[in-house]
Amino acid sequence: MRGSRVSPDTRDSSGQLSRCPFKETMLHSNNLHGEDGNLPERIAILASDMQEEVDLDLVRCIVSQAGGIGMRTTVCDAGRSLSKERRQLTELLEADVDGLILSPVDCHQMPAQLRAARCPIVLVGQQYFEPLPTTFVGIDNCATAQRVFEHLRAAGCERIGFLAESDQQYSTQQRIFGYRIALANSDAGQQPTILVTAGADDAVRKQIGNLLSQRNLDAVICDSSSACYHLFLVLELMPKSVAEQLQIVTFSNNRWQRFSRFRVSAINQPTDQIASHALQSLIRRFQLAGRKSSHKNEIFLGAEIVDLTSKADRNAGLDAAESA
Repeated sequence: MRGSRVSPDTRDSSGQLSRCPFKETMLHSNNLHGEDGNLPERIAILASDMQEEVDLDLVRCIVSQAGGIGMRTTVCDAGRSLSKERRQLTELLEADVDGLILSPVDCHQMPAQLRAARCPIVLVGQQYFEPLPTTFVGIDNCATAQRVFEHLRAAGCERIGFLAESDQQYSTQQRIFGYRIALANSDAGQQPTILVTAGADDAVRKQIGNLLSQRNLDAVICDSSSACYHLFLVLELMPKSVAEQLQIVTFSNNRWQRFSRFRVSAINQPTDQIASHALQSLIRRFQLAGRKSSHKNEIFLGAEIVDLTSKADRNAGLDAAESA
């Protein structure tokens, strides 16, 4: 490990892995092997928001797999804050880590430090719209959104909408693009129904309620756990017939969604595979130090659609709500 260290105030704020800005750990599990014995001693993981279960699971997988080959990891959580991300990024790079795995907070604003970084960088989950000569690892959001649409059509849905909190992220734009492609290639006979919510929580729920009432949707694709949460709250206040007919597919597979009484499925991202490919890419770039490529590499992995609630569970929940 090299001599520089992160600032004391950052180290002092560390706590549990799911919350700490910085935490060094050594775990042993899966074996990863580089092309030779020259492995990074210490890498950093900068997550955009570890309150999201997919981010937290991915960090845990990377830490575990890196520990399995003797690499130390420093974990950092930006908490969806761009200013916090930039501060932590500066501290990490000044600490002279041997590599960085980054999930960006804002895909439109790439920090200048990244271009000047001496260590290899791998992006996971999200990537910048501005090209960066590095490796991206994640699911193919465009193709996955098309599969979700086709899955819903095969289930008998005819009026399918797309719900998002923002359309500024790389992943969201790719998902909306995939939804539009699938709709154009289908015989659904509907115009794109895309709601990007805005404002405070009450305003967001009113917008969602208006969408369901005016468009008579029988399926909604949710871009995030927050969008899915607001949709659930709106459905609680709507007639039972609306809740019974609406099928939901969310790109966030969170544990709390499994207790829903609504018809919800989720995209299950292969976090262990994403972690493995990200580490392998980082190791290769570390071993090729001094021979940096000017090209961007993209590694797209498949994702599966999983049903989170059984029909019996849904009916029991809806009947209980009606009698309450």
